Amino acid sequence: MSEDQVTEPEIKIRKKKEDMDERVTIILERGPHIPKVGLNVGHNGTNYLIKPGVPVSIPRKVLNVIKDARGAVPVVNPDDQTIMSYEERAIYPFSYV
Repeated sequence: MSEDQVTEPEIKIRKKKEDMDERVTIILERGPHIPKVGLNVGHNGTNYLIKPGVPVSIPRKVLNVIKDARGAVPVVNPDDQTIMSYEERAIYPFSYV
């Protein structure tokens, strides 16, 4: 095999690295679950401090961590303000830039 040829496992590794390097720009919205100093998000041993209200470019894998964060939010009866049940929602809202 010559130096110019690339083996199939090397191609797969390169594709995975390219996928990891894909970045997206988001703005994390302010909310009760996000500290004022920012949200610390970790992926594979790398931490990212994302400040709310500031556009930030992050790897797509880090965005998936944010999207997968869920929490239980109470559903309140409008008549007597009692909690009827809980529903699962995203706890870190964001928007794409």
